[in-house]
Formats: sequence, C-alpha cells, structure tokens
Amino acid sequence: MCVGVGSLVSIFVFTGDFYMSTVYLPLVVVNWFACAYISESSSPKEIVSMLVRTLALAAAMTSPVAFAQAFDWTMLQGQWAESAKNQFGCRKDNVHHRFEVSADRKSLTFKFDRKWEIRTGKEVEQYSAAIKKAETNMLVISYGSELGEMPADTKEWELRFIGPGTYRWRLMSWPEGQYNNVIGVRCGA
Repeated sequence: MCVGVGSLVSIFVFTGDFYMSTVYLPLVVVNWFACAYISESSSPKEIVSMLVRTLALAAAMTSPVAFAQAFDWTMLQGQWAESAKNQFGCRKDNVHHRFEVSADRKSLTFKFDRKWEIRTGKEVEQYSAAIKKAETNMLVISYGSELGEMPADTKEWELRFIGPGTYRWRLMSWPEGQYNNVIGVRCGA
C-alpha cells in the first residue's frame, strides 16, 4: 500500500506547479507517516480514511499560505531618502541613498549621495548591515561594528515596506507594530 500512496503523492507533486524544495520533502514526510500507520491488515475503509487525511495534510503543508513568500528585491531599487520631521523627504538638502544587496543576499549596503555623519561623529559615504531575515515585504538587518559601539538591543532593525516606494523602521526589541517616526521614500530611479 505504501508504494501506491507514494505513487499517488508523486503524481500530485509532479503535475502541480510547485517547487521541489517546498513541496516534495513535506510530501515524503507525510507519505512516510501514512505508511507507518497502514498495515497489511488494514481494512479498505481505514486505508481510504488514512489516504484522505494524508492528502489533506499534504495539501495544507504545500499551500502557498503555509510558506512565507519571498522578499521582492526589486523594492530596494532606486534612490531613497528619509524624513522624520514631516518635511519632504526627497528635497535636495536631504541626504539620499541607494540600497545595494550582495550577490548572496546576506548583506545590505546603504550608499549615500554625499558624506553623512553617523552617531559616532564619523562621516561615511556608505555602511552595511547583515540581512538576518527576508519575508514578503520586510527585511531584518543587523548592524555590525562599522557604526561604532552600539548596545546589543539596538543593532537589529526591521525594514518594512508599507506601500510602493515607502518604508518604516522598527527596532526588533520593540513590541510588534511599534515603529519609529522615520519614513523612507523612493525619490526616483
């Protein structure tokens, strides 16, 4: 019976428009679970019941809702500016930046259009952060020693895109949904 269930599961996998890494492994695990509970002495009714439960579990595990969607890296394109004083962010006297993502998508570099003074008093033209997490419209980044000494609970930030060309910042030590007053806006290509 396990071979039959495995064949049926494989048909669902290879006829659907799914990625192997997010679908096949969960189905193999579900199939193994079903095989462990179906014995040669199982009645046809028990086998059908287990098959229906196995397929329902497989469908739930492979649902697009079950897996976080990938971050859309194109959201980072363009020239950006930030505003925290209810002023126009894209004004000429405000520093502008571009996001650059490393090829392995583990590092995010902020490149400025001019020298910018960071909290240590040092002037920089760029700095980087490690990308810890990427989800649908959000990155979690962690600043290193490049920005000087920082308390550990102020190094990790959520960069959340709240609409086309707009983002907000949340310190990861803050409660969920609490953001600072900085608004990032895309100023152009």
